[in-house]
Amino acid sequence: MMDPIDGYCREFLDLVKGLKNKGYKMHEISHLLELHPPVLSGLCKTVLPAIIKPKIPSASSESKVNAAFDLVNNISKEKTLKNLSAYIETLKSISHVTVVDQNPQFYEPYKKVIANSFETTSAQFVGLYDCFTLSSNSNMIKHEPVLISVNNMRKYVEVRKGNQHSQYTFEGFMVLCGSHMISIHLIDSKDDIQETGLIQLIQPFTRKFKLLRGIYLTLGFSRTPIARRIVLYKVKSECSREEFEGIPTQYYTRDDFPSEINKEIVDYVSDPSDIVECVGLPHPTFDVQDLAREKKMVTLLRSDL
Repeated sequence: MMDPIDGYCREFLDLVKGLKNKGYKMHEISHLLELHPPVLSGLCKTVLPAIIKPKIPSASSESKVNAAFDLVNNISKEKTLKNLSAYIETLKSISHVTVVDQNPQFYEPYKKVIANSFETTSAQFVGLYDCFTLSSNSNMIKHEPVLISVNNMRKYVEVRKGNQHSQYTFEGFMVLCGSHMISIHLIDSKDDIQETGLIQLIQPFTRKFKLLRGIYLTLGFSRTPIARRIVLYKVKSECSREEFEGIPTQYYTRDDFPSEINKEIVDYVSDPSDIVECVGLPHPTFDVQDLAREKKMVTLLRSDL
């Protein structure tokens, strides 16, 4: 007659094996069971197999359990035996969830795009740019520096948006999307709560261009998504990091901006009809009623631009 503890051990091991076959990693299973990964590994590889197949087959249930836990020094016998049935129930509850096998080649196409962009963009896009977009904190045009450079060590085109004088400093990389679009992926390098940004630009078909234009997607003042027009006006092809860090960030209104700033750029980025913003509603219903309320709020927020 099978010892009851043997049955629990076999069921636990079978459930863990089943989850691994479905694509779960051991550290994921340990997280679900609220166990440290080394503890789960020790149970599966050493302790529970030793209970099922003890060195002394005729040993009593208590002695074989004690001998099994004596093989490790980081697992509590009392806690394990007390919670073993609960662990089994937890494993059963997730055993019906199907996990799609992750293709180990998933990122390879992206790596190829980054590598290809490194080879083709270094001469064409590298340089210092004046960046113009509507501020997410006020109805003003934000003017800040953007530096595009080549990281020869890591083989990618590096982008820096903003510097030590900016409220937000984003760093990231540029890739070419076919022959039509430039994609710049950014992450906030100052904030502990890391935020991301995405810039999609129309790709020029000539090396002699003055500006790049497109859409900038990031978080607005209410910490919800906002999409705005963005213009990168090329200043020069070479700029040191020290020079870049010394360039100030400036804000202009639509009717009051320096004479050296092109009016067409200001008009282009500040048109309220071009702004798409999701705003945080007070007491949202999370239903279709929110859609009309949100549009009214956005209209009020941008009406004085």
